Amino acid sequence: MGQEKGLGILQDYVYLLENLIEKSQSQQKEILLEQQASYMAELFPTGLVLLDEKDQVTHMNEAAKKYGLVQFDQKKKTSTLVLGKFNNLIKRKDFYFDKERLGSCVHMLPATMSLRSTENYEQDRSPLPKLIGTSPTLQKAIDIAKQAARSDSTILIRGESGTGKEMFARMIHDTSPRSSGPFIAINCAAIPEGLLESELFGYEEGSFTGAKKGGKTGKIELANQGTLFLDEIGDMPLSLQAKLLRVIQEKRIDRIGGSKSIAVNIRLVAATHRNLEEMIAQAKFREDLYFRLNVIPIHIPPLRERLGDIELLLNFYLRKYCTLLQKSYKKFSYTALEKLRGYAWSGNIRELENMVEYLVNIHDEDLITIEDLPIHSSIRLVQPQAFSQHQPEVSNSRVVTQGKVNKENIITLLNQWGWDTEGKRQAAMKLGISIATLYRWLKKYKIES
Repeated sequence: MGQEKGLGILQDYVYLLENLIEKSQSQQKEILLEQQASYMAELFPTGLVLLDEKDQVTHMNEAAKKYGLVQFDQKKKTSTLVLGKFNNLIKRKDFYFDKERLGSCVHMLPATMSLRSTENYEQDRSPLPKLIGTSPTLQKAIDIAKQAARSDSTILIRGESGTGKEMFARMIHDTSPRSSGPFIAINCAAIPEGLLESELFGYEEGSFTGAKKGGKTGKIELANQGTLFLDEIGDMPLSLQAKLLRVIQEKRIDRIGGSKSIAVNIRLVAATHRNLEEMIAQAKFREDLYFRLNVIPIHIPPLRERLGDIELLLNFYLRKYCTLLQKSYKKFSYTALEKLRGYAWSGNIRELENMVEYLVNIHDEDLITIEDLPIHSSIRLVQPQAFSQHQPEVSNSRVVTQGKVNKENIITLLNQWGWDTEGKRQAAMKLGISIATLYRWLKKYKIES
């Protein structure tokens, strides 16, 4: 009897152990599947988000974080999918078992879509959402870039540091017939003159002391069948400018120490923040190379000329960094926004993004007020002298009283300071109003340049 009881206990123990092993194996499989799903998500080239049956986020890759597709609720400790303006660029696949939805997979359409498939989208639905803005000058640049992407003509992108010149170059590549080929970027200002030639053209084994065994393929050669982006072309030494001119003209390169030329099939996009025309006059840049590069010029406006876009950019980067840092979504107060519209933004979008990242890191409240802004950081308020080194002579026949806004005074000041953006900014300062307010007065009085 005791033996049978002992056998029964042993059988119960074996049964319990089998269940524990089975449960452990099941958990191991879940962990394995979770790790596999996470790994596969990172291999996916565009934004990918995996959802459970309650539409809670279980996985998201770095691209999804970058585009701000997921919003983290700090109080509930949950992540939720946020489509917003990307709704028309999203595909969703639901998975069912026995008519019950188990979860979903959501992914963005590839950024390498052809122009034909994207030309019907509005700008704020661009496959590259960092190109955000509604200002006419930015829209003009985007329209030129989209048209230019259709051909292989050389493009020269001009704009201040931090305006997004490389972003434009990537958009051109990703929406061009060469999108399946490589995009190779090199910053001519970041590499010492002695190394820039070998980086661009490559070298053969034994061509100089320290040369790698087997030689090295240069950036130009690596860009074959794709796009070569030469950033800060204005900083390229004159000696290399002559070699680059030959590449453009003959579509061939010579490696350092090589005995034969190599054919290359590339699309060249160059960018600079320098005044190349002035450099030509000073014999610091080749005029013949300038004409070869400046086939399709694209000018990206600085942020101070895109005041209407500042709020859009602030909200975009708020969502991006709140997601990346897993913070609750924040917003700026009205007075804080007005203050930020008055900053010089000498570092343009890059400076704006850095400021937002700083605020999301150190600010815990959901509302960012004017007191929270990093006044003592590198960001500077717009000063009158920042835009004009000399004051134009004001006619003695008409003196404008500061703060008195009427049609006659506005026209007088614009005639004195100019009708361009900087002239309007100066006129606004003389009137004691913001440039945004001046634009509202211009609209009210139907004043046109």
